[in-house]
Amino acid sequence: MKPLPNKLPSPKDTVIDDYVDDDGLWLMTNVHQDDTGLPMIVWASMKMGNSAPRIKVQNNYSNKIAFNFFSVSIEDNPKAVSKKEIKITDQDLQAVYDWIVLNKKCLMDVWNGKIDSVGLVRSMKR
Repeated sequence: MKPLPNKLPSPKDTVIDDYVDDDGLWLMTNVHQDDTGLPMIVWASMKMGNSAPRIKVQNNYSNKIAFNFFSVSIEDNPKAVSKKEIKITDQDLQAVYDWIVLNKKCLMDVWNGKIDSVGLVRSMKR
């Protein structure tokens, strides 16, 4: 993990993976396949630093938590925001994008600290 610089780059240039290590994961809510309908685990969190809104997506299909992620923006047209190689299929990445659009409001409520993990699971759509 890189040390935090005195001034973070602009949100469009920031890759959260570079600044949040596995110890920061305790701030994140993991949501499993049975709750999302996606074939991989996703992680949501409150805003950290100056990053634009995003979730983390486990970069494999395991039902066990593995510390191998890439980030996807939370917006009307989500996109992968990572320098890492994405190992899931294009079809499954599109499913993540569709799920984000479907759940944008509750994901943004988590990001902005309006709801917690229980609120997220209760308000998510599959």
